[in-house]
Parts: sequence; C-alpha cells; structure tokens
Amino acid sequence: MSGDGGRDPLDGVDPELLAWHWGALANDPAVCRTPQPGRDGFPCIQSKAYHFEHQDVMGRTWPLREERLYVAAPRLTAGPDGTVTVQTSDHGPVTMTCPSWCIGHVDILMSRADLGHESAETLLRVPVPGGQVALMTAVFEQRPFTTRPPGTGVFLNLEIDGQFYPLNRGEADEVADALLTAVVDLRVLARRLARHTAEETKR
Repeated sequence: MSGDGGRDPLDGVDPELLAWHWGALANDPAVCRTPQPGRDGFPCIQSKAYHFEHQDVMGRTWPLREERLYVAAPRLTAGPDGTVTVQTSDHGPVTMTCPSWCIGHVDILMSRADLGHESAETLLRVPVPGGQVALMTAVFEQRPFTTRPPGTGVFLNLEIDGQFYPLNRGEADEVADALLTAVVDLRVLARRLARHTAEETKR
C-alpha cells in the first residue's frame, strides 16, 4: 500500500494500531476486519469484543451495518474484594477493580486495551399500537486501558437504530434536551391531529 508520491501512508502510525491493522489483514480472529467501503486494504481494526463504529488504522470511521454482536460466553464477576482477574492475549492475567455498576466480564480472550466494564442495559421505550418499541438503549461503560476515544473514564454508550454513540455528561444532556424538544414537537402534532380529526367529523 503506497500513497501519493510513493510515500507509505502508514508512516508515523502508532505501533499498537499498526499491530491491529496487520492482524486484520492476516485474518486474526480477534480483529473485526470488516472491509471499508471504497478503501481496499484498510479494514476495521477494532476488536470483535466491542464496537461503537468501524475504524481503520488511519482513524477513518464508518457505521456498523448490523446490530452489536454479543458473544454468548460465561461472565466473570468481581469477588468479595471487588476485583476480577481476566486473561488477556497480550498482558496475561489482568486484575481490575470493578465499579459497583459492572455486571461482569465476558470470559473470552482479548487484548488488555479492549477490557472494559459495562452496566446493565436501560431500554428507553415508547408505546405504539400493538405494544412497545425501544427507541434507544443506554449502558454505562469504562475502558480503563484503552488509548483510543472515548478514553478511560466512565461514559454512557447510547444505541440508536443499531449505531452506538459514546457520550460524556454534557453530550448526554444535549441528547436529553433534544428529546425534550422532540416531545414538545410531538405534543403539538397531537393537538393538530385532534383539530384535523374534529374538522373531518364535521364534514
């Protein structure tokens, strides 16, 4: 792979990201390696363990085309001291202190950078004729060893229509404000519907 003028486009790329890139090209089963539309040779280098969106070694992203994959594997939960030890592919056994909201860790081999804490899901539903539908799913997450966004702090991972959006406190408030605005708009439409219905019955 060479860029304009013969310069290798991978010059200067972080060695950790390069390792994931070569793993994707070598069909490493731990790497997503989903092809990138319009860019042959630059597949997704994210771990199969989790995804917010596909991302290549250059940092370019593209949306997931399917819902998040949850691996059906046993979960490791924290012991009485609040810690759990997980085997990793690059650092051997790693011991972590779990926050109170962590529901445990999937017992599959992954790199240390991909270890993370997750909370139980919160489904945000609305009633529709015939039942209820989930508008979005929210879960607290933390990736204590990652070098990639959204960083090592706690964040809210919001799933909307199969896409995942990691949010900090301010961003979560912005989404909430937008939802409140949408509620007002929907309420106005409901009042207009009432007027249209009343006009229809007078004819």
